[in-house]
Amino acid sequence: MTTLQNPEHIKRLLTEVSDGMASGEWTTTACRDLPADGGEGRVPPRMQQARHIGKIVLQMPNPLRPRADRSYLITGGLGAIGLHTASYLAQLGAGDIVLTSRRAPDADAQRIIEEITERYRCRIHTFAADVGDESEVAKLLDRIRAELPPLAGWRIWPA
Repeated sequence: MTTLQNPEHIKRLLTEVSDGMASGEWTTTACRDLPADGGEGRVPPRMQQARHIGKIVLQMPNPLRPRADRSYLITGGLGAIGLHTASYLAQLGAGDIVLTSRRAPDADAQRIIEEITERYRCRIHTFAADVGDESEVAKLLDRIRAELPPLAGWRIWPA
C-alpha cells in the first residue's frame, strides 16, 4: 500500500503538521500571492525577474475552466499534491497535462497517471526537469511549445 492509499499515515502527517503550526514550532515560508492573469503562458514579472523571497502562489481566475485544446503544467507533478491536481484538472476537462519532476515516475505514480488518463480521457506527459535550473526550464518550455497545445496554466509545487 502506498502512502497515497494509507489514510492512517496521511492522518498522522496532517496531525503532525497541524500540531506543529498550532504550537508555533513550525512556521510558514514567506509567501506572496500574484494574479496569474498576465496573459496566456506569461510568467508574472516579479517571478521572471527573481525579485522575490519565499514561495509564490499564483491566483487562478475563478472559476477554473480548463480547455481540451490547451496544456497545463504542474511542477513537482509526481508527488501526491501534483498528481491530485492533475486528476482535478483532468476531471474539469483539461486536454494535455504536463507533470514535471527531477525524476521519472515510479510504479505508483505511473499507475495513478494511467488511472487518470483512462478515467478522464486526457493526455498526461511526464518530462524530467529541475525547475531550479533556468536552462532546464527553458528546454522544458521549448519542448511544450514544439510538441503540445499552447500552455494555458501552471502550478508550481515545492520539489
